[in-house]
Amino acid sequence: MKKLNSLITLFVIIVLLTSCAKDIVINYASPTPNSGHICIKPSEKVKASCSLNDSLMVEGRKIKSITIKNVPSGINSIQFSGKTKNIIEGGVSFKSSVTVINGRTNTQLVTVQTKKTGFLFTMVGTGIISLVCISSLYLLEFF
Repeated sequence: MKKLNSLITLFVIIVLLTSCAKDIVINYASPTPNSGHICIKPSEKVKASCSLNDSLMVEGRKIKSITIKNVPSGINSIQFSGKTKNIIEGGVSFKSSVTVINGRTNTQLVTVQTKKTGFLFTMVGTGIISLVCISSLYLLEFF
């Protein structure tokens, strides 16, 4: 019984640790004097993929932010895409050129568009109310 409880506890810990969004830190290259950092912060936790200068940095991980260290100074190309976990999928995708200045961190704030589910719930609710009204009128004809 103790063995089963410890296996269940281990399973729960693994699930909790793997499902949490994280702040990811990546080294783009070895440290050089003419380098800076890029930080990407989405407005919501997303399952994201990111590439810098056509090199894949992150793929399909749940993130709160991505910090890429030791990026060469100058203009760098960045691509970012992410999805949220809503009833109706929302997400973001963008491509941008980022100027990295020696020794500084360039922060990119990313607005994640979430699709609102209010319209869906309104339509389903209207359909259910219509069905109830039609059914009650139909039943009243028999009595």
